Amino acid sequence: AKGGFVKLKTEVDKYVGLTQSDEKYMTSRLAMNWETKCVTPIVEKEKLIRCEGSAPIPTPRFAGARDWSTKLGTPSIEELKPFNDKGGLVWLPDRETKEYSWVEPSKTGRVLETINERIMIIASKAAFIYYLTGDEKYAKFSTDILLTYLEGFSYVTSPKIIDEKPEKTAKIIGVTSFEVIHENVVIPMALTFDFSYDYLKKNNKNISLLHNQFKRFADRVIEGGERNGNWNLNQAMMIAYA
Repeated sequence: AKGGFVKLKTEVDKYVGLTQSDEKYMTSRLAMNWETKCVTPIVEKEKLIRCEGSAPIPTPRFAGARDWSTKLGTPSIEELKPFNDKGGLVWLPDRETKEYSWVEPSKTGRVLETINERIMIIASKAAFIYYLTGDEKYAKFSTDILLTYLEGFSYVTSPKIIDEKPEKTAKIIGVTSFEVIHENVVIPMALTFDFSYDYLKKNNKNISLLHNQFKRFADRVIEGGERNGNWNLNQAMMIAYA
């Protein structure tokens, strides 16, 4: 247990240290609509083709496409461009050439979701360290990430599907992912919330707003999906965490 804790803390301390000199080091690397602040994802043929509306604060990006195949790579947290948004485009590298360019989200597969999951996993680990030690620098680190994502998400509306026959997509689509069984960000997000709850309450954060966002995830996962294969088990896992 001691060895595991040391390993966990070493990993998290690297990122907590980076936020000491740049408070937004981690939050700015979330896959968000930093510039557009858009509200409603517009989906056609199971790809994100654009996003409409404008919120007062940046909002989390919706997935690029249901098809995960892409020529684009997923940068490490250190390699990510902060505030990565240029009129809706994303700065990402070609997997083979390693050259970066501004690309349409529809070409990113599941890269954007993966970026947010990785950052939220670090947040959940920091929240756990806070829970064990009571050191509030870990709570601040983790809740800054959580609040940036969920407060922005509170302005996001359900995807609009413009396919000629949208029934299947409409059935399985999530609120940040093309499939309700891949709302993976919910898992570390729920852990972050749980382990940092005392800190959030102590600092008068809007707990009800956060509760409502988790409920939105759970409601859509309950409504979506299907009985075939392993969908019901994967849905149950997402619902349980939310």
